[in-house]
Amino acid sequence: MTRALVTLCMALWAAIALGLERAGDAAAIALASARAVVADAAGPPALSSHAEDLAALAYLAYRESSLRAHARGDRGLARGPWQLHGACGLRSLDTQARCELAMLHAGAARCPNSPLAMLWGGCHLRDPLTGRDVAELASARTRRVRELLGHVLAEHPP
Repeated sequence: MTRALVTLCMALWAAIALGLERAGDAAAIALASARAVVADAAGPPALSSHAEDLAALAYLAYRESSLRAHARGDRGLARGPWQLHGACGLRSLDTQARCELAMLHAGAARCPNSPLAMLWGGCHLRDPLTGRDVAELASARTRRVRELLGHVLAEHPP
């Protein structure tokens, strides 16, 4: 199962841009993402399916770090592929992937109409860079995740 999820992760990145699946630390990030989703598979998914959870992890790692395992942002406060703050960002890639997935679950519980908004810290905050409601930004990311997943699954049915 893990191998199939790693392959799905790589296909998602290739759908964004051919060759992206070989960029940075893509292989290690894909493996950590797959392991997190497998570990989470006994319970309900954070989003609409476990495949969508994986697609969200893949897309967010691409958006946040360009698939670099040791990326640093927010003046050094955010770390890793998902730009996590606090202790999670200092841990192994496997732990970081589980932390990011836990944030998706928290978002689904607190912001059911826009789970990815929790990545900004709340359901309806103003993004400091754009001034837009983070729910609007999260919805755009969710649409992109679903679009990519649909495209990849149509090209490579399970």
